[in-house]
Amino acid sequence: MSFKSLLGIKPPVSVDVIDFNAHHVATGQVVAYIHKLYREEEFRHLGYRFENRNGSVRFVIYAFPSNRRVIQYFKDRCPAMVENECRALKGEGCTWKEWENGFKEVV
Repeated sequence: MSFKSLLGIKPPVSVDVIDFNAHHVATGQVVAYIHKLYREEEFRHLGYRFENRNGSVRFVIYAFPSNRRVIQYFKDRCPAMVENECRALKGEGCTWKEWENGFKEVV
């Protein structure tokens, strides 16, 4: 048993890998971008949320904390790159899967 579990501290369910300006991006375009990553990079278990951060609307893409490949992929990209890739895509619909631990992913 780890020290954190003895204190009742649960490990995070997800980690934010990038956030970017949502002003000119539709949710369907973010879904299309995640689907593209699933196909082209063989990533799995990504989700997104929409936030207002200090008056700026942002999309946040998140993944499992243990998914080092996904985390590094987004460390290698700036938010404007991701925003532009999303803007270039036609919007798609999606379904969501929620895990027992609370993690929600785009399917």
